[in-house]
Amino acid sequence: MSEPTPPTDAPPHGNGGPRVLIVDDHEVVQYVIQQQLDALACRSVIADTGEAAIAQFARTRFDMVLLDCGLPDLDGYTIAGRMRDAERMRHATRTPIIAISAATDDAHRARCFDSGMDGVLGKPLRVEALRQMISLWCAYDESASSTSVPVSAGPAQAGSDAVYAHSVGDDLDGLAQALSNRDTARARHAAHRIKGAAAIAGHVATRDLAAAIERALLASSDGIDAHADELLTQLLRAYRDDLALPDGDSGRSADPHA
Repeated sequence: MSEPTPPTDAPPHGNGGPRVLIVDDHEVVQYVIQQQLDALACRSVIADTGEAAIAQFARTRFDMVLLDCGLPDLDGYTIAGRMRDAERMRHATRTPIIAISAATDDAHRARCFDSGMDGVLGKPLRVEALRQMISLWCAYDESASSTSVPVSAGPAQAGSDAVYAHSVGDDLDGLAQALSNRDTARARHAAHRIKGAAAIAGHVATRDLAAAIERALLASSDGIDAHADELLTQLLRAYRDDLALPDGDSGRSADPHA
């Protein structure tokens, strides 16, 4: 049985500079990293699943891969291993694969390197750290990068608030519904997405509460910890605080693509 024909590649975002594959399933993370790469005069392509990333990698030459380790279909370690297998099969030059993750512990870092990755960047992803990683691994003219976004800038770029409000608001709805339905896997995935988005946007309280829910769901014997409902109430409050919203306002009236 023949393999399905992959869809045509989308043109890379940006002009000139290294071509970077962003592998992440959350709109906030995609938006912020793409804005940072634009400021660093890099081109970028987005893949929002592990299988899509592997397909893109197999047919396109990238100068770097920025890889989230918590995708819904495949974990980042498996993706990196399959990318290395693809390189070996076609005798291709090694492409630097850099993990982007809120996890920074030694065990996670060791697992990243063991799976074939070349570096680890923590969330929130800082422009200067990204610049240094690109300079380390890629042929890169730093003078071409934009001066409109200083290297000391935080992770959230102009326009990201609407994307954050819309996508995290949807994830919060999904988390609440999953907890109500006692759907542990879906609830854990929603919490993980919120944690990653809040981390990249620099919202520490929201990140930590989402991480606490994720841990509670992993630790509970029946999959749903009663403490998760209390944490969800705190998480909703933190999300509204992120956007300076009054109680009851979801913050999703704005067009996230405006």
